[in-house]
Amino acid sequence: MKNKIYILIFGALLFNVQALAQIKKNSAPAAETSSSDGYESARGKPTGLGFILGEPSGFSFQFNANQLQTWNGGLAWSFDHWFQIWTDYTWHFPRFVSDLIKEHTMMDAYIGIGVGLVFAEKSHFGNKSFGVLARVPLGLEYKLHNPSLGFFLELVPGIIFGPSTSGKLQGGIGARYYF
Repeated sequence: MKNKIYILIFGALLFNVQALAQIKKNSAPAAETSSSDGYESARGKPTGLGFILGEPSGFSFQFNANQLQTWNGGLAWSFDHWFQIWTDYTWHFPRFVSDLIKEHTMMDAYIGIGVGLVFAEKSHFGNKSFGVLARVPLGLEYKLHNPSLGFFLELVPGIIFGPSTSGKLQGGIGARYYF
C-alpha cells in the first residue's frame, strides 16, 4: 500500500512540474538566456530536473517563477528510514557571491521557505509514521549554459511537526538539467 502511495505522489509531482512548465511557456514572454551582466547561464531556462545526494537523497526539481525566484521541490529518502516530499519558494541573489569575493562568478546564493511531508518506515514521530516539515533552505548554485546544467549545495534547517516536534538539519549536493 505504501509503495502505491509513493508512486501516486511521484506521478503527481512530475505532472505538476510539467504543467507549470507548460503554463510558463504559453503565458510568459521568451525567457532570457543570460544574466544581467552578460554572462550566459541556465538561469533563463524554466524547468530543471535532477538529483540531490545527502540527507535525504533523491530527485530534485526547480521551476523558475522569474529570474530571481524559483519553486524547488523533491522526492527523497533518508538513511534514517523515512521518505520525504517537499516544495520550497526560494529567492536567488546572483551577485551576492561575486560581491563577497570581489570577483565575478556564475554562482547564485539563495534562501527560501518551504513545507514537506515525511513518511517513516518505523515510528519516528511519536506513535505515528507521518509528520509535516517546515524548512528554510540556504544554498549556492552554479549554473552553466551549454550544457544547461546547475550544480548546487544546500543546508536546510527545519522542524518536523507530528505528535511530537523535533528539529531536523538536512543538506546535500546535487545537479539539475534545465530545459
